Amino acid sequence: MKALAIALLLVAQPAWAWTQYRTLPIGDDGLPRGCGIRWAVTEVPLALEATTLDGLADLDVQAIAKTSADTWQNVQCGLCTGCSNGQVVAQTCAANGLGQNLTWLPSGMPTPIGATCTSLNTTGNCDTIQGNGNWVHIVHDKKTWQEQGMSSLVVAVTVLTYDRNSGEIRDTDVLLDDWSHDFCIAPACKADQYDLQSTLTHEFGHVLGLDHTMDPEATMFAGADPGELKKRTLAVDDTSGVCTAYRTTCTSCADTAPTGCQTRPVSSSWGLLLLLAAWGTIRRARN
Repeated sequence: MKALAIALLLVAQPAWAWTQYRTLPIGDDGLPRGCGIRWAVTEVPLALEATTLDGLADLDVQAIAKTSADTWQNVQCGLCTGCSNGQVVAQTCAANGLGQNLTWLPSGMPTPIGATCTSLNTTGNCDTIQGNGNWVHIVHDKKTWQEQGMSSLVVAVTVLTYDRNSGEIRDTDVLLDDWSHDFCIAPACKADQYDLQSTLTHEFGHVLGLDHTMDPEATMFAGADPGELKKRTLAVDDTSGVCTAYRTTCTSCADTAPTGCQTRPVSSSWGLLLLLAAWGTIRRARN
């Protein structure tokens, strides 16, 4: 598979600072193009690597991971989007759940990071792809970290593999850097440690397709200081982003939702997803 690494510009969308990953780069006019990158299934199974984060008990790590995932899937959406003159616009909608569930499988030894190409077409590009499972990896060695193109300054990184025609996410992996950073669970945090719940809540926002935001108070803001706790709790910027991505009522808007882009979950079964020919990979780190 020919992977494509995309660095998206941090450009505010109208009325919000949040940014969703997209299949096309921001236009010269600063407006988003292409499909929003998101899951097309309502149940996203995750599993936690069955190795210990230094200094933390496995059961505590599992509980924090579930709490961090629940922070997103328990969002009550009172904001949707519609279409006006070919553009996405905000509108109010009934307050109800996000409808996007991050569910947990038993811990174990993780599969390889990213997805696997199972067949090539006549041009040598990947024709079909198989997800390797969605894992939270605990990285204990420098080599694995550097293979992802990450420096020792990066605390965590999320890898998304998606269909570049529809924007549908097919595989995700969250990597925690345990070889050069120390994680903690507040209030038992030292001055140079990173709160695990804040870190995972941020990364699970990437898992759902959200990019970094320019709002420094939001969970999806790129930077974090050791001991910072505010990313545990979603800001309005975060909930606006995820609700717009998964609760949109827009079905066909020029440039922002072209034909072929999914604007709603299409199935709760992995087996019904169509495997298309063009794939991309995003690696988005939190510093």
